[in-house]
Amino acid sequence: MLLKKLTMTLLFLLFFSSSVFGITLSPYQKHVMEFSYHYGEKYGLGTTLAAIAWQESSFGLKLWQPSDPSAGIYHILLPNVQKRYRCSNETLKVLLIANPQFCAQLAIEELQYWFHYWHGNKVLALASYNGGFKPNYSYAYSIMRKEAIIRQMRSRPMKPKMFISWSIYFSPL
Repeated sequence: MLLKKLTMTLLFLLFFSSSVFGITLSPYQKHVMEFSYHYGEKYGLGTTLAAIAWQESSFGLKLWQPSDPSAGIYHILLPNVQKRYRCSNETLKVLLIANPQFCAQLAIEELQYWFHYWHGNKVLALASYNGGFKPNYSYAYSIMRKEAIIRQMRSRPMKPKMFISWSIYFSPL
């Protein structure tokens, strides 16, 4: 009974709040979450893509780190993309950071590859999204926990929005 009350209280707070376990989402982060969800939903991966955006970049706040060989909302590994597109790492970084549709499409392709490789096994596919052929199981379980929270948050209807430009969030220098 106590567990049921705690669960209902948590759901109530999630429903009427814009915060996730005490972390308030900015309008920009909400936009990134909505974009990720709606982009991924076309492939049956809405909550998965949104959870990856949360895990990898805090919904777009950490798009790139100098010591990390990945970039973008979903932190796509630059060497993997470079094999497909044959361009410099700097060009890819710019594309992954400045073009959310490109970044989302690459994340979907990567997820689809791992789902196919592991014959639909979600845990292995998510673990391989982060760890490649050495699956990172803790990453997979973290994504699945975030998916559950996002599903609870998504119980409120959200209107799909296209990602037109980052400029609506950043003023010119």
